[in-house]
Amino acid sequence: MLTNKILKKERRGVPHHLLGYVEPGEEFTTQDFCNHAHKAMKHITGDGNIPIIVGGSNRYIEALVEDPHFNFKDTYDTCFLWVDVALPVLFDHATTRVDEMLDVGLVYEVRGMFIPGIDHNRGIWRAIGIAEMEPYLQAEMEMADEATMKILLDIGIREMKENTKKLINKQLMKIKFLANKKGWKFHRIDATCVYERSAKVDEDVWDKKVLRPSLEMVTNFLREDEKAEEMADSFLVTRRYSN
Repeated sequence: MLTNKILKKERRGVPHHLLGYVEPGEEFTTQDFCNHAHKAMKHITGDGNIPIIVGGSNRYIEALVEDPHFNFKDTYDTCFLWVDVALPVLFDHATTRVDEMLDVGLVYEVRGMFIPGIDHNRGIWRAIGIAEMEPYLQAEMEMADEATMKILLDIGIREMKENTKKLINKQLMKIKFLANKKGWKFHRIDATCVYERSAKVDEDVWDKKVLRPSLEMVTNFLREDEKAEEMADSFLVTRRYSN
C-alpha cells in the first residue's frame, strides 16, 4: 500500500520482475537496480519477448539508460512513453489517492513498521508517509491525549499531501531534463481527460485516449525497428556480394 505497488489482480497474468524484491530496510542503490534489471531483461529477451520498464522513480530509469558499463543505448532501441496529466488535476488526484490509502489502513501499515529514530534516508523508510506519520506514532507510544493525537495526525496527513505534490514537481522537472539535456525522445500522452471529471479512472476514456494511442505508438516503433533490421541485413548482404 505505502509504495503503491501494483496488485496481483491488476497484473492480469503478465509477469512482473523486481516487484517486492527488496526487504523494507534493505538499501537498493541505482547500481543494484541496473544489475538486476539487466538480468531480468536478458531473461525476457531470451524468451523472445520485449521488456517494458515502468516508473516508478525516474532516477532509476535514468541510471539504467545512461549506465556506460552496460551500454544500454547500444544494446537496446527504446520507445519512451510519458503519460502526463495537467498539474491541477494531478494534484487533486494525488490528494484523493492519499485519502484512499488512509481509508484502507495506511496508518496501520506504518504503525506496524514504525521504529523510533529510524534513518529516513534508507530503503523504504524514504517513502512518503513514514516520516510524516512519525510524530503521531511517537505521541501514540507516549500515550498522548486525544486532542494532541488528532492535531498530529492532521499535520501528518497534510504533510503527506504536500510532499506528494513536491515529488510530482520533482519528477516533472526530471522528465524535462531528460528530454532537453539528455535528448530522450518522449511520446507524451495527455491523460488529463481521464481524471478531470472525477478522481476515479474513467475506463472507457482511458482506453480511447491513453491505451490505444500508446499501443499505436509502440506498434509503429516495433515496425520501424523491424524495417531498420531488414535494411541492415540487406546492407550486409550487399557488402558481402560487392566484396
